[in-house]
This record gives sequence, C-alpha cells and structure tokens, in this order.
Amino acid sequence: MDSVRPAVALTLREDQIVRDTDPWSMNPATFRDVAKWQHRNGNKDRIRNIKYGLDHCDGWFHLTLIEASVPTTEPRKIIARSYRADRRGHIALNDFAPLTGGFQMQIHKV
Repeated sequence: MDSVRPAVALTLREDQIVRDTDPWSMNPATFRDVAKWQHRNGNKDRIRNIKYGLDHCDGWFHLTLIEASVPTTEPRKIIARSYRADRRGHIALNDFAPLTGGFQMQIHKV
C-alpha cells in the first residue's frame, strides 16, 4: 500500500479493534447500544468524514486511537490518544451504513 495515498483522519476506540488477524479489523455497527450514540454530534461528524473518504480518498483513513478509563461507560472519559502512522484503515463502499454511521474496516500495515 502506498503510504502517501490521500486519506481522511478518523478516530477509533482502542478496545473495539480486533488484532487476531492481519489486517486488523473493527465493526462498530455490531457494538452495543447503537441508539445511544447514533444521533450524537461526534457520530454525525464521523458519517460526514467517512462519506468524504469514500468519495475522495478511495476509502482510506489515517487513524487516531483513543483509550477510555472505563470502556464500558457512556460517554467515555478519554485518557489517551495515539496516531498510528504504521497503519491505515480502509472501508469499502458497501461496508458503510450512512444512516447509522456503522461501518466495517480493515486496518492495514503501511
């Protein structure tokens, strides 16, 4: 993969990334309590950013991972952020649900 490929920045929750395989993956659409976060401003921003990434960057995303003090609480208190220069996320067009913001992502090594 070309590391200088255009991409949109996207923030992911550290605890929702599956590292058992390579590429890594995540699927927030399958996580609990979608109704609680579906209409939040942060999700609306994410939907807009994913649409832009699909339309203008061939579905590629730069990743910032966040870590919560207690991952099971909502809203989460963020205790750490890290930019992952060694990984890029990719979302295929049919793996994105624009009404809810749900998506599936493969996270590739650069």
